[in-house]
Amino acid sequence: PLYIVDGAMLNGSNAKNLDPLWQYEGASYVSSLSQLSFLVPNDIESIEVLKNTSATALYGSKGANGVVIINTKRVSDDRSVVCWDSNLDIATPLVKNGTGLGISHNHRIMAGGSKNNARYTLSGYFRDDNYVIPGTGSMKGGLRTAFDTKANNVIWFGLNSSLNVGNTKGASAGAWYGQESHTVNMRNPEADLSGWAADYDDHTLDFRTVNSMWLQLNLAKGFTFKFDLGADYQFSNRNFWWGNGTPFGLANNAAAAMLNTSSFSYNADAVFGYNTYISEKHHLNVSVGAQAIGNWDAYNTLNGADFYNHSIRYKSLNISASVKNIHKFDRNIFALGVFGNVSYDYAGLVGVDVAYRTDWNPEFGSWNMYPSASAFWDVKKSFFDSSDVVSALRIEGGYGESGKEDVFAYEQIGDYTTGEYVDVVERATPFYDGRWYIHNREWNVSLTYGMFDDRLSLTAGYFQRNTSDCLSIYCKGEQVLEDIPMIEDNETGEWYPDPDFVPQLKYWQMKDREEISNQKSTITNNGVEFSVTGIPVQTKDWTWSLNVNGAYNINNVAKLAVEDKGGMAIGTYQVESVVEGETVVENVPIVATQNIEGNPVSSIVDADGKVLGNPTPKFYGGFGTTLRWKDLTLDILADGAAGFNILNLNEMAKAGETAVAAKYVEKGDFLRLARVSLSYSIPVKNVKWMESFKVFATASNLAVFSGYSGWSPDVNSYAASNFRLGMDYGSYPAARSFILGFSIKF
Repeated sequence: PLYIVDGAMLNGSNAKNLDPLWQYEGASYVSSLSQLSFLVPNDIESIEVLKNTSATALYGSKGANGVVIINTKRVSDDRSVVCWDSNLDIATPLVKNGTGLGISHNHRIMAGGSKNNARYTLSGYFRDDNYVIPGTGSMKGGLRTAFDTKANNVIWFGLNSSLNVGNTKGASAGAWYGQESHTVNMRNPEADLSGWAADYDDHTLDFRTVNSMWLQLNLAKGFTFKFDLGADYQFSNRNFWWGNGTPFGLANNAAAAMLNTSSFSYNADAVFGYNTYISEKHHLNVSVGAQAIGNWDAYNTLNGADFYNHSIRYKSLNISASVKNIHKFDRNIFALGVFGNVSYDYAGLVGVDVAYRTDWNPEFGSWNMYPSASAFWDVKKSFFDSSDVVSALRIEGGYGESGKEDVFAYEQIGDYTTGEYVDVVERATPFYDGRWYIHNREWNVSLTYGMFDDRLSLTAGYFQRNTSDCLSIYCKGEQVLEDIPMIEDNETGEWYPDPDFVPQLKYWQMKDREEISNQKSTITNNGVEFSVTGIPVQTKDWTWSLNVNGAYNINNVAKLAVEDKGGMAIGTYQVESVVEGETVVENVPIVATQNIEGNPVSSIVDADGKVLGNPTPKFYGGFGTTLRWKDLTLDILADGAAGFNILNLNEMAKAGETAVAAKYVEKGDFLRLARVSLSYSIPVKNVKWMESFKVFATASNLAVFSGYSGWSPDVNSYAASNFRLGMDYGSYPAARSFILGFSIKF
C-alpha cells in the first residue's frame, strides 16, 4: 500500500535492490528490510486505512493497493508535558536448533508544549533489538520534531521532521530453492551451523529522514488555500560476506558484495477549498487542486570473489582477485495530478460525494482518469431519531477507480512478469525499460447498525473489484553500425555498397521511446467484510468489551495474456521450465504451470494443470476482548486465516524432488493467540510533578493451532515478490515474546 506519514508519501524502493551476486544466477537470495522500521509505536497518534476505491481514487496512480495514513503524536492541551516510555522484550524461540533468547530494550522520550495557538513536540528514541538467531539484530535511533501554529485568523502553518539511523545484522534467512542458507540448514538437526554463524555477514547501515510541511491561508469566510509538501530520503549501505564456511564462499575462496540504495520521493499539493452551510441544513464542500509526485532511485551493486585474506571480510572487497563486477541502474518517475471534489449533505441525513482525478506521466505521455462517487443515508436520523433502542443505522455505497504506476529498469522485469519477454544483448539493457500499470474499478456498499447507545454494533460491507494490469516494455535506443564501404564497377564506373561486407556494431545511441511489448490481464475480487462489537458490562468500575471481525474474498482470473505463462495477475505463480511433463524448480521458487481462466489468481497446480491449492486466504478474521476493573486492564487478541494452502518447499527439498506434487501442498488454516496484555495505571493523584504512571506486561504469539507441519503457517518466504506467494523455504524461526514496560507522563 501507499504509506503517508504526517503528509509525506513514503518511498518503498528498498525492496528493489536485492541481488548482491547478480551475475551468479540463484546464488544469493536477500530479503528486504521493513520500510516502517523507523516508526515508534508509542509515537503514533492514529492510523487510518483506506481500502475502498471510492476513498483511494483521490490518490490516483498511487492508490491501487490501498492507502495507510499515519499521524504522529502532538501535545494537545495548553501546557507542557514530558513522556518517558521504556520496555524490555524477551523473545523465546519456538525452534531449538541454532537459536537462543533474544533480549531487546526500547526507549522513548517526548517533550512538548502548547501556548498562544502554537504547539511544539520533540521526541527521541533508541532501540536495541536482538533476534533469536545469535549474532543477529538491529540498533536504531532517531529524533522527531513537530511544530504548528495558528498565528492569526488568516495564516496557519505546520512542519514535521524525523531523522533516523539504523544498523542491522541479519542471518542468511531463506534462499532460492535448492540452495543452502542458515535457516534452511536449521531444519536439519545433524547440520553443522557453525559455518553460517561464523562466516556469513549481512550488515546494513541505514539513514532516513522524513519531512513535511503545510501552510493554510483562510482567504475569506469559507474559502481556504492549503499547500502541503512532503519528502522522504533514504540511503542504505548493505554489505555481505560469504566465507569458506558457506557453500558459495568455499567454492569461490570467499565472496563479498555491497548494495547501495539511494531513494528520494516527494509530493507537493495545492488545494483551494470552499466550505459553507446554506440555510443551516445544506452543507456544501468544494475543493480543486493539483499534486506533483516524484521518485528518484539509484541502485549500485559491487561484488567480487577469490580473496587471499579473509580477516576483514567484506571490508576487503577491493583485494578480491576476481573482476570487480559493478551493476547499477536508476529510475526517475514524475507524475502530475489534477483533481476536484464536491460533497453535499442535507442536515446529516443524506449526502453525496463526487470526485475526479487525472494523472499525467510526461515520460510516457499517458493520461489516467480516476472518477469516484459515494453516497450515504442515515436511516437512524430519518426514522428512528427518538429511539432508545436503535442508536445507529446508516447505509453507504460508492464506486471508484484507482491506479498504480511503476517504471523500472530492464533488469527488474522478472519482478513484474511471469511470462516471456523480449531478450536483449546484455550491454544493451540500459536502452530498455518497462512500465507496469494497474487500474482498479470497484463497487462497494456497507451497513452500520448500532443498538443501546452502541453497546452492540455491527458493520458489514460487500465489494466487487475488477483489476486490470498492463506490462509494457520499451526500447529507447538503436544500434549504430559501421559504414558499408562503396566499391566501383569496373565496367560501368558506378559506385555501389559492397555486398560482401558485414557491418559490425559501433555503438548504441538514444532515440525516442518505442513500445515493443505489451501484456494485459484482468482479475476480479468479490468479498464481504464485517465487524461486530459488544459491551456486555459497563459500570463505574467495570467494563468488558468484545469484538469479532472477518473478511471473505474470492479472486479469479478473468483475462490472461497469451504470452504470459503464469498470468500477469497479481500474485500468480509462474513457470521456470517444463520438461517431459514435469514442473521443474531450478534454483528459483517458481512452481506452477499456466493458470486457466476462471481458476484462482494465485494457484498451485501440477504438470497437468490440476489445481492443487491456493496460497491466498479466502478468510481473515480476528477476535479481541478488553476487561477493565478500575485501573487494571486486560487485553486479549486472537487472529487467524482459512481457505489457503502452503507449498512446503522444505519437505520437497529434503526428498530431493523438483516436481510439484499434492503431498507438498498443505492446508495453512490457523488460529493464533496473538497477544495478551495486562496493564495497570498506578494512582498518582497526590504526586504533583507526575500526571500518570502506567506499567504493563505483554505476551505475544502464545499459541498457534494449525495442521501445517512447518514451523509456522503465517509464512511467506519470498515476500518481496507478488508472484511467489504461499511458499515456505528456509523461513525465519517463529518466537514467543514477553514484554515488560512502563510509561510515565510528567
